[in-house]
Amino acid sequence: MRNLHSSYLTPFESWEVSARRFGFVTTSVVESTTPTWYDLEQFIVDGAKFSTIDSRLYTSYAVFIKTFIDILAPAKLKRVIVNSKISKKELKFLGHALELGAQTSLHKGQWKGLINFLYDEIKRTGEEPAFSIAPYIPEESFKKWKLLSSKLELDNKKKYLNMSMAIKAPQILRRVEGRKTVAADIVSFRDIMGKEKSLSELARLINQDYSTTYKVDKVLQLQLLH
Repeated sequence: MRNLHSSYLTPFESWEVSARRFGFVTTSVVESTTPTWYDLEQFIVDGAKFSTIDSRLYTSYAVFIKTFIDILAPAKLKRVIVNSKISKKELKFLGHALELGAQTSLHKGQWKGLINFLYDEIKRTGEEPAFSIAPYIPEESFKKWKLLSSKLELDNKKKYLNMSMAIKAPQILRRVEGRKTVAADIVSFRDIMGKEKSLSELARLINQDYSTTYKVDKVLQLQLLH
């Protein structure tokens, strides 16, 4: 998936701007008015790298995934992972956050395959510090993923995630409304970028294969255009 953002932003800055819009309260940026598109599954995968610069930012990331696990698409996530340059340590963080989310998911079974895939990728690696600060009271949920860290406030949603801001983000709102992933992403992109194009043209802009994923009928057309 492609992410569309201003050329002056580095990849980390682009991710952090979107994290702020998704309700992370631990970012170092203030709200930006620049239109930015970040594919939700790509945001999750990139977050395994960018959120792990410190424990507070990672906690927001993990809480975000726990909160919105049921609007994420595991099959799409795996495709993004396979097509991304992601280190073993980043796979550990990603596996940890997704496993925490799966524990509270309404659809636990659909996450089992992806979590097992991630664990198989890291199970032969050694333990390593998760963050630069040495662990004091260990975070037990990290043990399986061979990471060492002090205990995190993974259940403190109010401290780490601004829900009123998160739910307003078009990528999230459209999926929460019940739209399928492809349809939600096309409409979200249109909402953010203000593109006056056909549905198929919008899909191509974000590398979404609309024509083969959905058979366009009158019902879907009405759903997308309103």
